[in-house]
Amino acid sequence: LGIYPIGGEQVAFPMSSSSGTMSAKFDGGAWALRTNYTYAAYFPFSPDYYNISETELPVSYLGQKQNGDNDLSLLGRYSFMTSTASNPDAAGNVNFTLKQVGAWAQLRVVLPEGMNVGKATLIDNTSDLIVGGTLDLNQDASSETFVPVLNNPVYSSSITLETEEFVAGADPVKFWLMLPPQNLTGHDLTLVVTSSGGNTTVEASMTGKEIVRNKPVVFNFGDASNDYKPDYL
Repeated sequence: LGIYPIGGEQVAFPMSSSSGTMSAKFDGGAWALRTNYTYAAYFPFSPDYYNISETELPVSYLGQKQNGDNDLSLLGRYSFMTSTASNPDAAGNVNFTLKQVGAWAQLRVVLPEGMNVGKATLIDNTSDLIVGGTLDLNQDASSETFVPVLNNPVYSSSITLETEEFVAGADPVKFWLMLPPQNLTGHDLTLVVTSSGGNTTVEASMTGKEIVRNKPVVFNFGDASNDYKPDYL
């Protein structure tokens, strides 16, 4: 967890307990919070943010990876979250309500059985995709009404997901991406899947839909069933 004193430089707070739950405790060690300061937090911590203002934290959804079919283990690296600014209590503790910036997108496609999958590229043929921007931790809002906003959007015609090599079976392959909110309704989308050796490519298309902050969305490409919805979405 990265914590910023408003107007100052960030400090990393490692998790001390409650890993894997809806709430957790973070300990700054010898670095104490002052009750006369206001602090804001973001996740995941990045050492690249030293000497960068808390009002202009750059985030990018490019460079994502996946460990095999239907794997979500690496999504946390792009699960950007921020809080509003808060003041510590008399004991020097502060509670942050972190809210998700983006959304979870599952891309489903039927591939030739036995294909050694290496990467998947999502292409928007209608207009460019939003793939990054900046976050402002110094937003004036209560934790109840606070909604993270991605400012200064960065655009790209495509976004590529690299995968650990795996073999496609008879069922649709499932790729996972974290993506920022954007309305792709009516957009002509193409998914290009490339084999690990780069000598085989499979393309499938679909009409886009809206990506809503903090909500999972399923994209069914080509012959993947439009009625499919995983139990955990």
